[in-house]
Amino acid sequence: LLAAGVGLWDVVASGARKGSLDSNLRLHEANDLQKLIASLPALAAVGFNGGKAAEIGRRRIAEAGHLALVQ
Repeated sequence: LLAAGVGLWDVVASGARKGSLDSNLRLHEANDLQKLIASLPALAAVGFNGGKAAEIGRRRIAEAGHLALVQ
């Protein structure tokens, strides 16, 4: 992934959920996506691997209009 210019980062730093479904995630604390984006000036897109990650992530980086957001 690194050679292809792809990085991975969790939207959620910590949280509580029953089972493995992200949709059951409660009491979560999001990672500082704005700080991450600010540290990567060549960043062009952010992809989310599920609905809950997209819901949380899009709220955190809504003002980053220069990025393509992909779910």
